[in-house]
Amino acid sequence: MTADIIPHFAPGLRVRVLFFVSRIITGQSPRRRPLYIAQEKGFFAKYNIEPEMVIIEDESQYAAALASNRIQALGNVVDRDVIHYASGVDAKFVCAMDQSYGGDGIIASGEIQSVKDLEGKTVGLDKASTSYFFFLAVLNKYGVDESKIEIQEMTSGDAGAAFVAGKLDAAVTWEPWLTQASQREGGHVLISSRDFPGYIVDVISVRQEFIDHWEL
Repeated sequence: MTADIIPHFAPGLRVRVLFFVSRIITGQSPRRRPLYIAQEKGFFAKYNIEPEMVIIEDESQYAAALASNRIQALGNVVDRDVIHYASGVDAKFVCAMDQSYGGDGIIASGEIQSVKDLEGKTVGLDKASTSYFFFLAVLNKYGVDESKIEIQEMTSGDAGAAFVAGKLDAAVTWEPWLTQASQREGGHVLISSRDFPGYIVDVISVRQEFIDHWEL
């Protein structure tokens, strides 16, 4: 978050912000860390903002927290927030934090050299995460039918580990598993978010009621 964004908030705000991403908890992604750095450096305090940042891994829990006003803002990925809005959560994007540019992708065995080669293969992914959204976008671009692929549902981290262990033909995951794919003979990054810029974007969304109250 940059300083030119912060002044748009009203002075004296206290807001409970939940930042979901197990990748921060496991140290696998730095994408939310600038928010904690901003807090440690006093960037929020400079504008009289006192965010209480909370981490919850379970999507159903953080979606319910936003809907019930237990939190007023959410740091998440655009595609998941769209789903929440469609489910009746009245919130608005106020800030784009970053976009994935090579940090997410599909890792595959040596015999899989194209997206088409995924047909008939076993792919591990998390259908309740952005990994699934990314996977569907890839299949759509290359004209591959999802029904022709055997999907095993698991967390993105578990998918990466299972692939490296030789238990899957491919996995939709993120770093560090993209880098570690080569630990398996023939393992490689088939395609990554570098090839799909703008598809995985982290944003801060705020409850509309909170925005209206503070005239943000």
